[in-house]
Amino acid sequence: MPITCPSCQFIREDDQHLDVPEWKCPNCDIVYEKFIKNYNDGAIPASPSTIKPVDQKPPVVSSSEPKKDKPKPSDEQASSQPAPYKPESTRSKAGQFIERHDLGHFVTAKGGLIMLLVFITGFFAGREYFKYEVRQAVVSAFPGLAKPAEQSSIPSTDVKLPEVFTNSKKLPVFLIAKDYRDFDSKLGGDAVTMDIHITNTFDKDITGFNGVLVFKDIIGNEVIRLNIKFTDGIAAGGSVVWQGEMQYNQFIDSIRALRNAEREKLKIELELKKVVFADGTVEEFD
Repeated sequence: MPITCPSCQFIREDDQHLDVPEWKCPNCDIVYEKFIKNYNDGAIPASPSTIKPVDQKPPVVSSSEPKKDKPKPSDEQASSQPAPYKPESTRSKAGQFIERHDLGHFVTAKGGLIMLLVFITGFFAGREYFKYEVRQAVVSAFPGLAKPAEQSSIPSTDVKLPEVFTNSKKLPVFLIAKDYRDFDSKLGGDAVTMDIHITNTFDKDITGFNGVLVFKDIIGNEVIRLNIKFTDGIAAGGSVVWQGEMQYNQFIDSIRALRNAEREKLKIELELKKVVFADGTVEEFD
């Protein structure tokens, strides 16, 4: 809304003189409120160039009393008793911006709720991304996510393992347990943990091997393939429980599927790539 200066009568439009504060006249540099206060206090004399006249309502005369004409005040009396100035109503910059850009339909209860939901969604999405970045940084600082555990006693299971195996590129394995671990400052980022029973079907002791763990669902569809490096050794015909973990990444479908799958509905195979035996011989598989 245009603002009229009470001193010089300069009319300031909304889109003009944006470099001058809205409380100050860009023409004569007076402060609107200060000028009005000084004028009402009598510090500034009234004149046609400094103030706009205010209409005075005539007093109500009772019908029982005769009408008396009041003497008109002289020019000196009019100038010595100035009428209080009533400035034109002004709007805040926020109100002007809302009206100028037609944003009134957003400044409602419904619009406020939508903006709040957008803010909350963005806030939690940002937190998830930040959490993921922290995990990546910790994992980079502490490599070696899949850590084989020390050879331990085999827990009892209700699955019968074959008694006789021939030497082949695959070792019999069984998934004993699968779990999920949240971020830990000592252990590392979020991870899918697993306990896998491995049996040595060769006729000589194994020092270590490289291979691939293949996880499949109950139908036989491949879920994920994980590289494994084992160096703890297995006696000929013996078994160990290997405990390892895999970094969890919520943006990779196969890793997310492995985490959500039930242990009883997963099958695994161990495909050997290279085996080193205790007698120093090495066998590689294509």
